[in-house]
Amino acid sequence: YILQYSEDNSENPSERSYRLENLNCGTWYKFTLTAQNAVGPGRISEIIEAKTHGKEPQFSKEQELFNSINGTCVKLNLIGWNDGGCPITSFTLEYRPLDSPVFNLLDLQEATWYELQMKVYNSAGLAEKRVKFATLNYDG
Repeated sequence: YILQYSEDNSENPSERSYRLENLNCGTWYKFTLTAQNAVGPGRISEIIEAKTHGKEPQFSKEQELFNSINGTCVKLNLIGWNDGGCPITSFTLEYRPLDSPVFNLLDLQEATWYELQMKVYNSAGLAEKRVKFATLNYDG
């Protein structure tokens, strides 16, 4: 990122702080600063690095990922995802039978082992969780 900012005819030229707003949550930024007066611009400052608060999502170890599993349906507990201080922007869910080389989104088969891959995104990054589960047979 490159940030350039100037304000002409400032009422308070001795101002020693400035608040940047609307930055992305959990994101690193690099800043430089140059002062300017009637003689011209001064030297460019060293690069200043700063990170806004927040981190990528995490799944709570105290939560169960599955609310329930039966022969053809799995209910996931998405509330178990902690947003890390930055709002979650999207979920991606993929699943496949364990013996399949590709993830496909077809109806679940009874009494079958699956692999589930979850990707959870926010502005700070991505979290992934991969688990194995099995659907039940007709008798439970």
